[in-house]
Amino acid sequence: MKNQEENNEEITITKGVIEHIKEIVIQKEREKILEKIRKKDYRIKELEDRIELLTRIVRDGKVIINWYSTDCDGAIAQGSVEFKTLDEYDKWLETQTEWVEGPFSFEMGEEAIESRTYGAGWGIN
Repeated sequence: MKNQEENNEEITITKGVIEHIKEIVIQKEREKILEKIRKKDYRIKELEDRIELLTRIVRDGKVIINWYSTDCDGAIAQGSVEFKTLDEYDKWLETQTEWVEGPFSFEMGEEAIESRTYGAGWGIN
């Protein structure tokens, strides 16, 4: 059986490993961002948003995105999605921009909003 000192040492080592992994993730994302700057693929605001996304993922283990859209029939929808990695977020964003039929916006949120569809078209209330 382990004594308290050995348990504390293992906890300290585990916390250190977790912090080291977080730093590696942050550094890799910084490298990606710098590469995009070099290629001039992103505007400054987009880079700032990406850094905020990464910060929330590392700090909170997730980021919540609240979205709002209007389709071609005038129906309005809203909802939230949660991501644990930037890759998940990138795939979602690519899908959204490919299939959007009208105005679409999204923002980072502290809490998820109620998923809802209402408005014109197809008798949605």
